[in-house]
Parts: sequence; C-alpha cells; structure tokens
Amino acid sequence: MTLNWIIDNDTLHTACFDDASEASMASVIDQAMEKSVALLPTNIKDDSRFLLLEWDSASKTLLIVISDESKTRDSDQVVKLVFTGDIKDMDEFIADLKYYSKNFLTTCSDFMNYSLIAAFCSAGRNSTQLL
Repeated sequence: MTLNWIIDNDTLHTACFDDASEASMASVIDQAMEKSVALLPTNIKDDSRFLLLEWDSASKTLLIVISDESKTRDSDQVVKLVFTGDIKDMDEFIADLKYYSKNFLTTCSDFMNYSLIAAFCSAGRNSTQLL
C-alpha cells in the first residue's frame, strides 16, 4: 500500500489508510516514518529532544513531531496518519504502531545521525513510552 500525502499550509503532511493487516501496517508505518525522518533537517532546533509519536484513539490519528524537553513546543513540520477503518482491538492496534515504528527506527541510519529520543504516547504527553 502506497500512501498519498496531502500537504496543507506547507507544514502538515497527511495520509490516510484503512487496512490494519500486518503487511499493510508495516508498509504504512515505514512510509510515515520515512516522511518524518526526511523532514528532520528542517525540524531540528537547538532544543529538540524527542521524535514523538502521539496516537489519538478517538480520531484514530497518529501525529509524528519533533518536540522539546517539555513536549510542549513542536516542530513546524508535522506528519499526520489517519486510520479510516474499523479497529477491533485498540490495544493490539497500538502495540502494532509501536512495534513497526520501533522496528523502522532501529535500522534507520538517517535517524541515528540525530540525538533524539523516540517516544510514543496514547494517553497524553505526560505518559510517554520510549521506543
């Protein structure tokens, strides 16, 4: 599955997907992470600390941003991935998001060029989990 990216206001990169199968999920997360890593040179600031993946279950949206130590000041460029299908098991879906994101980052040499901490949250930014 190839994602079609829509760019709003030159800062929000949005794509939608509807298939949560293992093969599709791996491909979709890889593409979203590739997009995020490609934006690192323009997103990194002196106070950048986190590559933050923020899942919102209500809107079925994953935001990927670069954020500061306090997780309150985000990068200008944001990657937004929207799931439009049905989610039968939210915990399993979230586990897959984390697994495929971590799997991508552990082998991404471009990400390793930066001193960022990869973190995931789904219940607010005060309770992040390291990837």
